[in-house]
Amino acid sequence: MKSKINRQPTTWIIEQIKLLAPRRKIQILDFASGNGRNSIHLAEKNRNITAIDKDSIKLVKYDHYEHINTICFDLETNQNWPLKEKYYDIIIVVNYLYRPKIKKIMNLLKNGGYLFYETFSVGNEIYGSPKNPNFLLQDKELTNLFSKENDILSYFNGKVIEEKISINPTELVESPKLNKKLPDTLNIEDIKPFDLLCAGFPCQPFSSAGQKKGFLDKRGGMIFKIIDICKYHKPRFVVLENVYNLMTLEKGNCIKKIRQLFEDIGYNVNYKKLNSSNFGCAQSRERVYIVCTKDNTFNFEDIKWIVLLDWRYGGK
Repeated sequence: MKSKINRQPTTWIIEQIKLLAPRRKIQILDFASGNGRNSIHLAEKNRNITAIDKDSIKLVKYDHYEHINTICFDLETNQNWPLKEKYYDIIIVVNYLYRPKIKKIMNLLKNGGYLFYETFSVGNEIYGSPKNPNFLLQDKELTNLFSKENDILSYFNGKVIEEKISINPTELVESPKLNKKLPDTLNIEDIKPFDLLCAGFPCQPFSSAGQKKGFLDKRGGMIFKIIDICKYHKPRFVVLENVYNLMTLEKGNCIKKIRQLFEDIGYNVNYKKLNSSNFGCAQSRERVYIVCTKDNTFNFEDIKWIVLLDWRYGGK
């Protein structure tokens, strides 16, 4: 029984793979891979991974890893799975349970392959989600399901306490004005409803003055946290700001991905480079501004006209 979700690699699975499959040229399937806690770790160890999940926002985080092949697909539909049977040496399933097709997973394994299955069991409901019995294993359910045609090499059912990590606002510092330390984590569900989200996500991964690692930089992943918040809360307006190099980095692919991910969750997206000196500021600072709207179209030319009116007529 697991109580909390950790986004670090699953230690037990990683260690078992080292022992049971020491050679690197094997095919690993990360089934319902989610945020990639295992896929990314194994890819960094030069393992070949196929990561399949229905959430395109999560899968885009894997794009820069040459050893990861991603497939966006809802495993619970009636369509045929886009996966080769008898192909994978190892299949990893973590925090996922869909009983109607659970046996089908074994058809994807090579003879002599290994299945690593870890998910929540009955009893977890007193600690948090999931609480729905459809997503909780019964006692010895996995062993009863797989033991008839397979050898069970290792099995554990019990309480596992892991650190819960949700949104980490990247090393938030102590504020002398507030006289208190800001929270280390922020749960999306705990945020009160809102209509406008403004964010200046970390610029170092995209700046021409830095290493330009883009989404490969841990700080570059903050934009995906913002998208997760917008997907959950659906604010009417989103305004983002970053360095101009975001528009040109990787031949423009970084900002194109951001645009596509917001469009995938129902937003109209516009972005443009603006210079603060054109808006009454005593400095020249070029930045890209991204504006996403739910129910209204947006045109940057409208902002220019409003600013001109304020300047000309002394608007407040």
